[in-house]
Amino acid sequence: MNERMEWLMTAVKGNQEAAEFLHGLIGVLHVWDDLIDKDTALADAEINQAFWFVLVGLPRNTFYRQHFDLLNPLLMVAIQNWYAANKMERNGDAADRRIAFVLRSSYVDLVTQSALIAGGLEWAEKVTPDIRRFAHSEGYAQYLINLKQEIEKRGSP
Repeated sequence: MNERMEWLMTAVKGNQEAAEFLHGLIGVLHVWDDLIDKDTALADAEINQAFWFVLVGLPRNTFYRQHFDLLNPLLMVAIQNWYAANKMERNGDAADRRIAFVLRSSYVDLVTQSALIAGGLEWAEKVTPDIRRFAHSEGYAQYLINLKQEIEKRGSP
């Protein structure tokens, strides 16, 4: 089991279906980001795996299906925030980049919501700070370094 899956299993209090939903979805979102940013070469297998999960795995995941009404709106907002973050990173100033640093990972709300569903309010309150720390462990300084490298590689502001 990789580090992300272990972390997710803890976040959702051992709920395997919830962890698989989150693990697969986070993988898809990272592939999508890499395809848009063009900052990482992706193997065909990574792209195929992402599309397989979205088209086959996600609709069959019982946790996602059972809690669709609670999870799908958060996914929609996460995608909207990611769009905004990309624009703010590329065309914004330093203030926009501070906002983009957090906006780009709005998908983490799916993890905290899944923790709430799987473990209840007390559990979610307990693990949410650690979920946020893990999700932002890159840190703002490293984010800026990575963003600069991505912009240089892409050749646009």
